[in-house]
Amino acid sequence: MAVHVAPLTDVERAAIASVAAAFPNYRLVGVQASQSYAEADAQITAINAVLHRDSTVGMDIDGHVTVTVFGVADKDKAQLEAAIIRASQQVPAGVHALPPIVNISSEPSALSQ
Repeated sequence: MAVHVAPLTDVERAAIASVAAAFPNYRLVGVQASQSYAEADAQITAINAVLHRDSTVGMDIDGHVTVTVFGVADKDKAQLEAAIIRASQQVPAGVHALPPIVNISSEPSALSQ
């Protein structure tokens, strides 16, 4: 089993240092993540650039990106999912980035009704 470990970026190290300084009486512990938050954020940005419809794109606590798209015709679902996957690979980790969980529905979003 291959494991891709995404190193912390300067931004993440600075954020950790800031939190540690603000709460000196607490010990920070890491969580097991599938990919770094920076990598997931890059995926979210890339995915949002190709989505021009009712959708949600978010990140789970482990860094996994989840995409839900509403109101998509059945004939367009495969093409849209392929575009989302391609966009998610246009990040620094490329094809080694964790693929997003993609949910595509022909139903409209409850929020858009």
